[in-house]
Amino acid sequence: MASQNLNVGTAANANDGDTLRAAFIKVKQMFAEVYGQTYSEQGDLSGVTFEIKEDKLKATNTAVDGYVLTYDSGTGGFTWEQKFDGDITGIVAGNGLTGDATSGDASLAVGAGDGITVNANDVALDSSVAGSGLTYTSGVLSVNAIDTGDISNDAVTPEKVNLLADDLAATDGHIMVADGTDFSNVAVGGDATIDNTGVLTIGNDKITYAKLGARFTDSAVIPSDYDVDFATATVFTDTMDAATIAYDIENPKIGDVKTLVLTGDGTDRTISFEMSGSTGETFNKMKGSDDFVFTSAALNLVQIICVDDTANGEDFWYSNSVIAS
Repeated sequence: MASQNLNVGTAANANDGDTLRAAFIKVKQMFAEVYGQTYSEQGDLSGVTFEIKEDKLKATNTAVDGYVLTYDSGTGGFTWEQKFDGDITGIVAGNGLTGDATSGDASLAVGAGDGITVNANDVALDSSVAGSGLTYTSGVLSVNAIDTGDISNDAVTPEKVNLLADDLAATDGHIMVADGTDFSNVAVGGDATIDNTGVLTIGNDKITYAKLGARFTDSAVIPSDYDVDFATATVFTDTMDAATIAYDIENPKIGDVKTLVLTGDGTDRTISFEMSGSTGETFNKMKGSDDFVFTSAALNLVQIICVDDTANGEDFWYSNSVIAS
């Protein structure tokens, strides 16, 4: 059916055009044809999907399976044409593929190579195809352990080391110090300095009495075995309570000056000095030294200085002074 004219009349309310019902009949007839439906005045066109039927197209020839519908500008209609009617003229296999063709049927296959086996449902790799630092076993590719030979010299930066601060730099005269999270390089300050050869220099007047060890600051009671360990104190005390007493000197160092305060108990004693385990020690009593006094509560002040701490050749000088009153 051709399209129909809707006569709207020569002017508004001129009553010389289509009636409203006649106009809508024409509209319904044309929509019925567009939607491919049979027209009837009471027919229901709702719910119909819009589609253009083949017989509604103006085609210049008959439709053929596999042909393509093209527009013919010469006839103003459509033409069915066979656009894909030749063989593939050439196929070039890409990476990992084999096979080619210039005509007829063409096929491509996964390309096998050294260490590669192509099966029906999988591609298998030989362990030899794993690259440097990798191991391929039973279908699993693993990263090998890294040793020092796998890392280039000077390739590890502070950012790659968990315990080093990212901005760490080799600064002349600095040392590595931990801050609870990372190691950083800091300058040695305060009472000492250090240079880039590792030489530590303590500043003048920086060693105070509080910094000295027990051998220079402590006092000790001489034990019952009469061992006098120079490493434990600088002043030693004892009440002389045996007939013969040999004070046994231990751990002497050149320059050690020790003081022994020996108290009498009212009985005469025999006093001497020695070093156990040594075969050549010498104790030199200084001229003018007082003899020991053993009366009750009498005080004897013995001062001993080590002038040689060579094993089996130790040399000491000592003096004894008695309290005047």
